[in-house]
Amino acid sequence: MLLELEEHSTPVTGVGSAAPVAAIRAEWLAWLCRARFWGITLVLAVELLVAFRDHAEWSSLAPFLYLIAAWYGIALIDRAWLRSGARVAPQVYAQLGLDILLVTAVIAVTGGYSSLLTEIYALLVVASATLLPRRVIYAMAGVCALAYWAAAEAALAMGSTGAGANDRAMALSVLLNGLAFVAAAYLAELLAGKLMATGRELREHQHVLASLRALNDNIIRSMGGGLLTTDLSGCVHLVNPAAERILEQPAEAVLGQPVERVLGAVPETMLGRRGEIRINRHGREKIIGLTVVPLKVNGATDAGRVIHFQDLTELRRLERELRRRDRMAAVGRMAAGIAHEIRNPLASMAGSVRLLARSAAQDPDQQRLAAVVERESERLNRIVGEFLGYSRDYQYHMAEVDLRALLEEVLTLAQQSPRREAGIRITASLGTEPVIVWGDGDRLKQVVWNLCDNAFKAMPEGGTLRITVSPSSMGVRLEFQDTGRGLRPGSEEEVFEPFRSGFSEGTGLGLALVYAIVEAHQGKIWAEPPAGGGARFVVQLPLERGAQGDSPAGRTIAAEAAVGQFIPSSY
Repeated sequence: MLLELEEHSTPVTGVGSAAPVAAIRAEWLAWLCRARFWGITLVLAVELLVAFRDHAEWSSLAPFLYLIAAWYGIALIDRAWLRSGARVAPQVYAQLGLDILLVTAVIAVTGGYSSLLTEIYALLVVASATLLPRRVIYAMAGVCALAYWAAAEAALAMGSTGAGANDRAMALSVLLNGLAFVAAAYLAELLAGKLMATGRELREHQHVLASLRALNDNIIRSMGGGLLTTDLSGCVHLVNPAAERILEQPAEAVLGQPVERVLGAVPETMLGRRGEIRINRHGREKIIGLTVVPLKVNGATDAGRVIHFQDLTELRRLERELRRRDRMAAVGRMAAGIAHEIRNPLASMAGSVRLLARSAAQDPDQQRLAAVVERESERLNRIVGEFLGYSRDYQYHMAEVDLRALLEEVLTLAQQSPRREAGIRITASLGTEPVIVWGDGDRLKQVVWNLCDNAFKAMPEGGTLRITVSPSSMGVRLEFQDTGRGLRPGSEEEVFEPFRSGFSEGTGLGLALVYAIVEAHQGKIWAEPPAGGGARFVVQLPLERGAQGDSPAGRTIAAEAAVGQFIPSSY
């Protein structure tokens, strides 16, 4: 039984499967289809050259030319059949069978056993070795020998063999050519077997290579850090998705670009070492930690650079925040010591000055000096009290709070604040619906009051304070934007550190306390310079209960940071 050939469309399913064999046979069949056109053309050219040499008549060439035209037509049909995706096996047998018939006819009209085209049979036997099973190859050799004998007989009958032709010469030619066809089948089988084995091995290696390449691509795509590779000229050749995310650019905009345009100047001194650079993306500065190593080929040749990098912006912000908290803790401990050491003597001094001012007759200058001493001692006592408030562990009473109503209450008091000059205008966009948050109402009033007070100090000559409430990804967003002197460049984070006041009469604890209260509510606060000048402070608070929200309303919990009280007495 002949082995059935696989379909041309059978995919490669795995190493060692039969699919590579079918794929190789399909490729050989496609190659044979292309080779037929060149073979037919070559046969036509050889016969025309012989006819030209012998000054043959056109009428003697007509049967040959008709056969060549039919051969071209059948070759075109076979080509279309192959492209249609039909099964390989039927097309192989049909194509080789038609080729044998056409070759037999061509040899019969070109001289029979004296024809120059006899070796085409050997080529068909060799071609069949790559397309047919072993038994069929030798059957193909026998069929070609019988077809050659038939062509020789037909040529003798038509008288196209030429003078001197006889049966003995024809029989000898048929025998020798038949042996040649069998020998060609044997050699072609050996070569085809080795070729098939090599093809299977190559397919298996290609499959393994494709698997390794896919694994490598998946590893690169799964990396959390950005990865760039460049050639020796510094042009980017590879970008992974993490790099696209960090650089905020698609791969199409990065590939082929000099690395200086992507990451900025990367000094050669960073080669083999880890360093940090700063880049600007859409108006925001990013801190990038990167490592640059040579890209080696064959373990020795330097072919470029491999740059692995990460976005350290958030990490550096957290480090600064941790340092700020450490400083705040140190300041709290210092404040407690100062308060204990100074407050009692200060109270005695203030009382003594007050008593002297009331009991002794003094001239106006002495009374003015006594008033200055009393006023300054009270100011010093207030600062010491603020130190104590900052260093003390306060308790938070968490409950549901209507943030909109709280803002309206504080803003009503802020309108009457002595710090609000006549030229300062307050506008608020609070919406019409209640905004319920989970927090300590008194502490949140401190936040609003201190931010308003800070804005008043920044606008000594008048201006506008605009307060806006809007939803955010965290929950609710509060914006306090003034038209005052603005922020010093680079001080957006420093303003929340203790004793960093930008006002001559301030202690530098107001914004530090605001920061601590917002952090205790698991919110966020930051400062930014708006486009029109001034300063904008943004507070984000969660609407749902955080870790502290598991306790019932009104339950007292320890604050995460120490805060003081700057609420007016009317609160």
